[in-house]
Amino acid sequence: MRRWITSSSVILANLVVGENVVPEFIQEDCTPAKLMPALHDVLSDTPLRRRQAEAFARLDTIMSTGHKSPSVRAADIVLATLRTRSSERL
Repeated sequence: MRRWITSSSVILANLVVGENVVPEFIQEDCTPAKLMPALHDVLSDTPLRRRQAEAFARLDTIMSTGHKSPSVRAADIVLATLRTRSSERL
């Protein structure tokens, strides 16, 4: 499968934020020896933890639907797209 995967990450948060802020430990990389220092970095007050907290705050902003429910926000986007296409035809 690795030959076919072209993404820089498999973690949704990393993909949405656009940078690898959450370390990935996949298959043979998922070992206690590798997990322990990574967990220590996010459980302690470290630059990595602060970087992740800042990224998750950006993620909240990116994924925000404002004060509308996700379904209402999606409907607004669909209607705006339809209006734009209708006006382009005129």
